[in-house]
Amino acid sequence: MYAFTAPGSHVVFVCGSRFHEGWRRKPEWGEIILIHEALHSLGLGEDPPSSEEITARVAGSCAP
Repeated sequence: MYAFTAPGSHVVFVCGSRFHEGWRRKPEWGEIILIHEALHSLGLGEDPPSSEEITARVAGSCAP
């Protein structure tokens, strides 16, 4: 887990070391993870859609 929050929360918790390592390997994932968590902070829940589906949709929208 790189980051997490709860739907409607104003706080996103980030695991600094994991986030940095993931970003170093694939920089676009840092952006995708933050957008994913921002959607949760705006109220989007999970199941449905699953966490993986949310990330895939964000990645599909952001990827070149």
